[in-house]
Amino acid sequence: MAQFSAIISSILRDFTAAQHEANLCSLALAQAYRKNGKAKDFRLPNAIIEDIELDIKYAITDTSVNQEQYEVDQTKLRNFFKDISLQLSKIIITAVVSSVATSAIPSGSKKKKFQELMNNESKLRKDFAEFMGKKIRTALTEKQSELLEENGSINTDELLNAAMEVAQAEFLTHRDLDTLFEDERGEELREEAAENAKIMAEGLVEKTTKDFNVARKKVYPSLDVVVAADELQKLPEDAIHSIRFKIQPKYYSVVDAEQEGNSSFKIVAQ
Repeated sequence: MAQFSAIISSILRDFTAAQHEANLCSLALAQAYRKNGKAKDFRLPNAIIEDIELDIKYAITDTSVNQEQYEVDQTKLRNFFKDISLQLSKIIITAVVSSVATSAIPSGSKKKKFQELMNNESKLRKDFAEFMGKKIRTALTEKQSELLEENGSINTDELLNAAMEVAQAEFLTHRDLDTLFEDERGEELREEAAENAKIMAEGLVEKTTKDFNVARKKVYPSLDVVVAADELQKLPEDAIHSIRFKIQPKYYSVVDAEQEGNSSFKIVAQ
């Protein structure tokens, strides 16, 4: 006796594993051919599993069991990442700008180059906030498994660290701001700005993630069935059912998805 869902999933898993083994075999052959100069131009043998039709005979033995499963509400999570990423970007920029504005750096050419970013309504500031927000969202998406707790809540430490890593790479160590931090107290100011940004970002993260949860419980009816021929022979004919399904595989190239938006941003306008 087995659960019907386990039988179907086992078939699909074996189907995928078989194609995986075939791919690995072709890859090993390709590497072997490259090592042998005379064989490098040989045509590479490969196998592609096409459509498969299955006809399974089964009999239902029990329908009283339900399965509870918790799944991640991906739409809710994507919207959360999108919203908090832009909010984090804006609050980090505000913290860094505030640190620079109140620093001992003379109000000369260095701050002059920075003044457009200091203007809360400037197009440059808005564009940069969107740019860094997208970078933060990409980082959160890539670390989704680390950010999600088993109960569906958000690991705030991991979220904060991911956002601050982006802030360091895309803002605090941006080459256009090097002149701001080249004096004796430059590194001290950079660290102070980073700390202020982290404190402000931490407050936002705690407030936004409070009571937030993406776990969604679903209850599925579960069928206990028998599929073994010797067991089916013991049952009356009208108790035996048949299911026919067709597997139509889709194949994807193993390539990195192109990052959304530009990969760099110029802060200081010329």
